[in-house]
Amino acid sequence: MNEPDFNKYERAQKRVSDIKGFHRHVITYVVINIIIVLAHIGIFDAFAMKNTLDEDVITWNLFITPVLWGIGLGIHALRVFVFKGSFFKRWEERKIQELMDEEENM
Repeated sequence: MNEPDFNKYERAQKRVSDIKGFHRHVITYVVINIIIVLAHIGIFDAFAMKNTLDEDVITWNLFITPVLWGIGLGIHALRVFVFKGSFFKRWEERKIQELMDEEENM
């Protein structure tokens, strides 16, 4: 594999890794929120002692967790599928160049 093909392969490999990471994030989001809903409806009461948490706290957590985590998941989706890491890639390249220039000037 020549150099341009190798770089293309590395970029594709990174892209696949980003997409896999997003899919893992979605699966975790769904599983955890299902567990939260099941806990809220009392499915786990048979396995636990009497719940000492205030009902308002439990209800608040039922909604706030998926909403805030969903915002983070949306940002992750934008980074992976819309911006495709271009912002971060450019920042990384600028930072590498900056550090190389600093070392050169030492």
